[in-house]
Amino acid sequence: MTISLTPVDDPTQFGLVEMEKDNRVHRFLEKPRAEDITTNLINAGTYIIEPEILRYVPPNVFYMFERGLFPVVLQTGDLMVGFPSRAYWTDIGKPQTYLDVHHDILIGKVRHTFRGTQIADRVWVEGDADIHPTAQVVGPVVIGRGVTIARGARVIGPTVIGDGCHIGPEAALEGVVLWDGNQIGEGTTLRNCVLGRNNQIGAKTMITDGTIVSDNCTLGPENRLERGIRIWPGTSLGERAISF
Repeated sequence: MTISLTPVDDPTQFGLVEMEKDNRVHRFLEKPRAEDITTNLINAGTYIIEPEILRYVPPNVFYMFERGLFPVVLQTGDLMVGFPSRAYWTDIGKPQTYLDVHHDILIGKVRHTFRGTQIADRVWVEGDADIHPTAQVVGPVVIGRGVTIARGARVIGPTVIGDGCHIGPEAALEGVVLWDGNQIGEGTTLRNCVLGRNNQIGAKTMITDGTIVSDNCTLGPENRLERGIRIWPGTSLGERAISF
């Protein structure tokens, strides 16, 4: 079996993979102390496995390759090698890294072909969008089908706007990811945040600093959500309910 490996800046946060000179895997070291670090290569999560290796996997049970199969293969002496690569990789297990991946794709760190038509420098629109002549859209920005961007609104990349979103007058968006169906009120500020589907965001609300709003939420006017606060699906907040 072959395990893809990637280098990381802080190996203490991951399980390390030690190899021999011929790239044969020697051992796995889970979240080592700084003084125990011997490599900066970690398991990147992509494997090529010969079918006969799967004979070690028990049927009909939950089974993790990292904790079950890999130690067994080391014990049996079957060939297990590492493939170091500097291809783009990230651990997407946190909201901020989810945002970071979108930003990296949009600014070109990851090779990607965007769907739709490029209507301006690094601005792509899929389907029809109604963008008011006074609105400002500065790429990289990806806009879905049926999006409306009202008068005086500012959309600054790297930003993703999903299908059916309405960006109200004088709203300001920068570095955000909006899923489908969001209604953004007049004068609202969204910066470095993620909104799920079908949210109603009241006028002059501010959502910034890694905040996550789930699906089907209704936020009244002039709320202020910052510092990575997370809003549960279906939540309703009245006017000025939170100034976090």
